[in-house]
Amino acid sequence: MSIATARREELTAPLTTPQLRTRRHPGRWVSGIVLVLIVGFVLNGLISNPRLEWGQVWGYLFDVHILSGLGVTLALAVVAEIVALALGMVIGFCRVSRNPVAKTAAAVYVWLFRGIPLIVLVLLVGNIALFIPEVRIGIPFTDVEFFSASTNALVSTFVAGVIALSLHDAAYNAEIYRSGIISVPDGQRLAAQALGLTWWQTQLRVVLPQALPVMIPPAMSQFVTLLKSTAMVSVIAVGDLLTEAQHISALNQYVIELLFVATIWYLVAVSVASVLSRLLDSKSEKLRH
Repeated sequence: MSIATARREELTAPLTTPQLRTRRHPGRWVSGIVLVLIVGFVLNGLISNPRLEWGQVWGYLFDVHILSGLGVTLALAVVAEIVALALGMVIGFCRVSRNPVAKTAAAVYVWLFRGIPLIVLVLLVGNIALFIPEVRIGIPFTDVEFFSASTNALVSTFVAGVIALSLHDAAYNAEIYRSGIISVPDGQRLAAQALGLTWWQTQLRVVLPQALPVMIPPAMSQFVTLLKSTAMVSVIAVGDLLTEAQHISALNQYVIELLFVATIWYLVAVSVASVLSRLLDSKSEKLRH
């Protein structure tokens, strides 16, 4: 057989499909079985525990006081987040400002409110009337006074909770804004300056719209953290979910059962917020591309 004939037969021979073998993953099976055993062990311990009365848990799950506390918790989270986003945006822009005074003041704010534990901040704001008993507005060093009111009348426990949560969360949102702003290429700023835009016009019309897709995912994660942090305001008896659960347990002595009720509702609220966060994250991912 000639070399040409052998070469022709080799080229015209039918192709053979390689046999693929499925790779086994015994580690996954082992880890899955171990996880199921651990979850089963925990659930069995909870369900069969004679000191935990699940009937009380389900009975108080939709109690009117618990639902009222849940509403206060959600209101606290939403209002505080709105204030924190607005305040954080101002501080974030000051962080990247060319003004050294604004930049330093913003850096001090972030350092201060990220350093103070939230529960301490809640207690400070909640007891502000102890060192500022009255709020007065007038002309300094004169007897002219335009407004005067008791601090307790102006700063209710709900308002104190919103202020504390907003001040704390704004420090973290400011860093989110700052990271989003500096992620925009400098060429965009140079192009805006070439068009005659001022610094603030450049930031609001050019930089911010491009930075939003970068900022949305961490901002939503911060909101989920804020939603859980609303439990801290129970130390000043705002009337939130945890406060109402503690009030009920103080009367009927079902402490663990009411804590489970609060835990279930916190898990539901955080799960809903997490789903919304993923939806916004997917939309922001599309905007980035």
